[in-house]
Amino acid sequence: MTRAAKLLLVPVLLLQVGFFGFVAAHRFIDGDEGAFLLASRLVLAHKTPYLDFFYQQAPLLPYAYALWMKVAGISWFSGRAFTVLLTSLLGLLLYRHVCEQTGSWLAGISAVVLFASSTLVFAWFSVVKTYSLSDCFFSARISPSPGSPQRVRNGRWPWQACGSD
Repeated sequence: MTRAAKLLLVPVLLLQVGFFGFVAAHRFIDGDEGAFLLASRLVLAHKTPYLDFFYQQAPLLPYAYALWMKVAGISWFSGRAFTVLLTSLLGLLLYRHVCEQTGSWLAGISAVVLFASSTLVFAWFSVVKTYSLSDCFFSARISPSPGSPQRVRNGRWPWQACGSD
């Protein structure tokens, strides 16, 4: 990654937080958000999904959001703020990956603009749902570049640990 690309990491992150924060603050409430936030609040109250209350998804999301709510407070805005941070982190990982692959910070900026302006991203990743959290975990797949020997030498996760064959 070039020096110019590294200097742009913080501005890219801050611009995404501002954009996705605006979208999250002005978006209508989605029907499933209440169920996900209620499940997170119940986990925060030491209840267990499937045993103490009905939960229709895999159990990671309520635990992740409960941990966030323990720090940031229990509110709708707090849940959406965590989603905004996860989506911005995902955009930053995309920026870094494109800059590493192309060697151009302009290509990385272009990728982030395309990412943020996609209606699928700013419509679905700005609400409290499974999308932003699961995509942040699956983005670990692009984090170590395949065939990049310096990543394995530095003790990072090998490519196979990220779900690739």
